[in-house]
Amino acid sequence: MVMTYIAIGLMVIGLALGLYQLQHLSGKVITMGKVFDLPESRGKRGSATFGVAATFKNHDDQEFTYTSSWSSTHPGYRVGDPIKLFYNRDSPQHNGLCSFGGRLGVAYFFFGIGLAIGGLTWGYSYSAKVFDAKYRVTDQLELVSSANPWGR
Repeated sequence: MVMTYIAIGLMVIGLALGLYQLQHLSGKVITMGKVFDLPESRGKRGSATFGVAATFKNHDDQEFTYTSSWSSTHPGYRVGDPIKLFYNRDSPQHNGLCSFGGRLGVAYFFFGIGLAIGGLTWGYSYSAKVFDAKYRVTDQLELVSSANPWGR
């Protein structure tokens, strides 16, 4: 029963995060930009990590810059690559990366783990009921006589 509550909780968290992200994109302008730099920084262990810096034009053809708040050893982009971005029409400096993984990846992770736990919990419970129905407890005398073919 506890696992069911954990599964439901994780799915609700995933659903809430997904809805929040979709709400965050609501009313934003989606546009394509171009990566112009991969700013290098040092990770916690001293290894090189790279962010993403891109330019895009708003609806008035003014150029703005997107700079990622994260960095990675493999950012997934190269200089010159196109990149999908969103921005607030009234203030294009409020912008962000518009990718499925970046917006909904965490939500899908929580929902998926909850679904897996729920599926395993339900599957185990159902299988145990089927097993118990097929292999019921038999009468003790029946067990003794069937276990000893010579009747002793």
